[in-house]
Amino acid sequence: MGRNPASIPRGAVLTDQYQPPTVPAGIPAALLERRPDVMSAEQLLVSANADIGAAKALFFPNFSISAALGSATHDLSNIVDKRAAIWSVSGGVLQPIFQGWRLFWNYEGTKARFDQALAQYEKAAQNGFREVADALVSIDKFKSVRLELEQSVIALQDAARLSRIRYDTGLANYLEVLIADQQLFDQELLLARSRGDEINAVVQLYRALGGGWQ
Repeated sequence: MGRNPASIPRGAVLTDQYQPPTVPAGIPAALLERRPDVMSAEQLLVSANADIGAAKALFFPNFSISAALGSATHDLSNIVDKRAAIWSVSGGVLQPIFQGWRLFWNYEGTKARFDQALAQYEKAAQNGFREVADALVSIDKFKSVRLELEQSVIALQDAARLSRIRYDTGLANYLEVLIADQQLFDQELLLARSRGDEINAVVQLYRALGGGWQ
């Protein structure tokens, strides 16, 4: 870079950096309804339920009533009136009789597709519960590890400081200082990795809930 070596600018120390938010107790399970996979499975279930109604309606004849002779009437309640027109029924009155088995198995098929959609919805809900539970367990586990590593780092910082004091007073050689510093640096790396794992677990909880717990 064309510059003489100098001090390196540093940011905030490790213990002063951002900590993940505390997860509140009693997260409602209704938050899982916002998950895209749960919403998709729910809409498929609604669609399959509507198909059952449509398949059931096919059992009823599809016919139209029209006047063949005589005067016309616009009131369907007058159909049985002898003074009204002679009516003829046309269309598929006999259609459900001749196609009954086809309509029956079509109805059974729609019910089977509904059961399949219901199973997929239950699977999506259970998968959401599992992911939330895994994330909560991971957060608790990584938090415990982080707290232990923080105590270990504090102890090794004291050990490194004391070893340097011993070296300055001539009670120890510099190898003792190097060993203490190496142990401290290794533990600090583990602490940084543990902090990252804890924050990633919080991110996974946000994802599992479909957008946090607000």
